[in-house]
Amino acid sequence: MLMMVDGFVHRPGFHCESTAVRDVLEFYGLKISEYMAFGLGCTFGFEYLRKKFPYRPFYINGKICTFPNTLQKFLGINVEKKTADDTDEAWNYVKELINRNIPVPIFVDMYYLDYMKIPKEPWNHFGNHVIVLVGYDEEKGEAYIADSSFEGIQAISLQSLAQARNSKFEPFPPENTWFEINVPKTTRPLSKAAEMAIKETAKNMIHPSRENCGICGIRLLAEDIVNWPEITSSTEELKLALILQYIDLEIAGTGGGNFRKMYSRFIKESAKLISNRKLEIISHEIAKSAELWSETANLIRQASQTAKIKVVNKILTKAKNKLLKIAKNEEKAFLEML
Repeated sequence: MLMMVDGFVHRPGFHCESTAVRDVLEFYGLKISEYMAFGLGCTFGFEYLRKKFPYRPFYINGKICTFPNTLQKFLGINVEKKTADDTDEAWNYVKELINRNIPVPIFVDMYYLDYMKIPKEPWNHFGNHVIVLVGYDEEKGEAYIADSSFEGIQAISLQSLAQARNSKFEPFPPENTWFEINVPKTTRPLSKAAEMAIKETAKNMIHPSRENCGICGIRLLAEDIVNWPEITSSTEELKLALILQYIDLEIAGTGGGNFRKMYSRFIKESAKLISNRKLEIISHEIAKSAELWSETANLIRQASQTAKIKVVNKILTKAKNKLLKIAKNEEKAFLEML
C-alpha cells in the first residue's frame, strides 16, 4: 500500500542538508530560502585535516559541523536526532512517522542511492548525505525521497535504502540516523536569528577552537599545500587525492566556491532583513572569496592531470598564493561581522 506525506513540496537546491531543512520547514509553514537555512545553521566555516580519511591524505572542508546545528537554537525550533542499531527497527521508526504524515530527514551513504548512478569505487562512500523520506510502498518494495538537486520525488528500493542508512564505511557512517523536527507556531524573527548566526559564524572564523580551523586554518593550508606530494605514497595516490579534493570543494554539494557562494547570498539576504548596508558590502567580499576558492579548486584539478611532480609543485605554489589572498579577504570580512 502506498503511503505518502500529504502536502510536502520539494524544490531543488545546491546543498543536501540546507535543501532538506528548507523543504521540511516549508512543509510546517515556515518558508525561508535555502541560503537562509544554510546560514542560520552556522555549519559554514573552514577546516583542514591531514591523514584523516581513506583515499584523502588531506581534506579541506568549508563546513565545520552537520545537522542538527545552531539553526534550532537561533530560530527556536526543536530537532531530535535519533539512531537505531537494528536496520528493521530503524525502518519501523521512520515508517511510523510517514504514517503520521511527517516528512523525515535521514542520513544516508550516497554510494547506495541507485538514481545517482555513482561509480562504484570505494572512495565514493559518503554517509552524511541528507535526504527526506516522504513515502513508501512495501508491496512494491520502494521508498520515496526528496534529494537536493534532483527534480521531483525519487524512488529507491527498500533494500538500497537500508544499505544506505546502515553503511559502515568511513569517514561518515550514517548509523541509521533520522531527525524529527518540530516547528512551533511562533519562531524567532528571521532578522534576529540572522544577526545571532552571523556573529556566531564570525567568531568561529576569527577565534576558532583549533588552529586548523577558521582563518588560521586557511593560512595553515596555504603553507602546507606545497607539501602534498610528499605525504602521498605514489603519483597515482596523489592524483586521486587531488581530484577528490577538487570535487569536494567545487562540485559535491557546496554550491561552488567551497560553500562561499551560498554564504554570500545568505549575508546579502540578511542585509535586507536587518537593513544593514555594511552586510551588503560584506556579501560582495564573500562572493569574491568564492571566486578565489573556485580558482584554487581548478588549480588542484589541473595538478591532478599531470604525473610530473615539478609541474604539480608549480601549480600548488599558485594555489598557495590564492589561499593567502582568501585568508586575508575572509579575515577582513569576518572581523567586520563580529
